[in-house]
Amino acid sequence: MLAETPDSRPEQKDWLDNLIEFVRGPSEKPSYTCTRWICLRCLGLIYFFAFGSLWVQILGLVGSNGIAPVSAFMDSLQRKRRDLLAGSDAAVAQFQR
Repeated sequence: MLAETPDSRPEQKDWLDNLIEFVRGPSEKPSYTCTRWICLRCLGLIYFFAFGSLWVQILGLVGSNGIAPVSAFMDSLQRKRRDLLAGSDAAVAQFQR
């Protein structure tokens, strides 16, 4: 396939130009479909590996014998919630006088 250059000399198109034209289609206006497709697939691959590594590590991190046991964390959240609610009731009672 030959392409016309601005100075009217034909130039041989390389394989990358042919591939881009095939993916983009025979349009005059450039399209970012191929770039978008590649970027989204790469982002999906990154998420796949990130969640795959989390799947392997999650029990060691937050399991019952993990670095941060879930039961102790949930107990502390319940205590904080109870203290916060008790404090908010006292604050509301002060303003209702």
